[in-house]
Amino acid sequence: MSPRFKTATPASTKSSGIHSESDRGQSQDEEGEEEVFQLSEGDFGSHNTTSGPNEERQRQLYTAGRGGYNALKTFDGQVYSGMAVGSSHSWKYDQGVWNETKVEPDLWKVDYQATKRRARKAPKGSGVPVGAQYHWYIVAHQYVEKTDENTYETHLVGSKYKLSHKSASETSWSIPTVKGQREREISLLEDAKRRIQGLPPVLASEKVKERKKEKGQQTLDKLFAKRKGGNEDHHINKMAKMTHDK
Repeated sequence: MSPRFKTATPASTKSSGIHSESDRGQSQDEEGEEEVFQLSEGDFGSHNTTSGPNEERQRQLYTAGRGGYNALKTFDGQVYSGMAVGSSHSWKYDQGVWNETKVEPDLWKVDYQATKRRARKAPKGSGVPVGAQYHWYIVAHQYVEKTDENTYETHLVGSKYKLSHKSASETSWSIPTVKGQREREISLLEDAKRRIQGLPPVLASEKVKERKKEKGQQTLDKLFAKRKGGNEDHHINKMAKMTHDK
């Protein structure tokens, strides 16, 4: 599934109630590696013996949780399991293909496909079943600098929202309708807008800071490329000299 990119400011970690009703009770977390059910504080620890089948199923699924990824956690009034808020990890993307089409003077449609792999192996005993799927909505900045005729250095920074997910054992997405997913997308963009509006105020005259490089600073790729090129030139010159001597 191809990521979708919009220009916005990175979101903070504070929750703003963007979980839809269709998400409730069904959420999965790719990073958390376990099923995550969006229970309310009233659901957690309740002694109500008349709970419905869905709530009873949720409690049964949590029974095995004794800590770590499976343990129930809370964040800003929301109960969840999986990777704890504030944790992080890294992924390595295989060489992918980024296609883009200009549709308006300042708007491009992008399509990117690649395989991503963990920088470190998943903790033992964690991991959602193979076949689980996720629909992320990425709100990000992409900074680009041209370094030669055919090369650009890029840096992507921003936020990714979970728009929907599908468990390996389910036949439909957590938000199963096109209309529902469009409404979810709008709510996520509204959340991103609120976070931008909540940033500290700035003076109208404040300039955007330039990303500065120290004099003589070069990337490792460029250094290795130069070294490789130098070695090849040396080898060619050596072979030419040997031929001339013969």
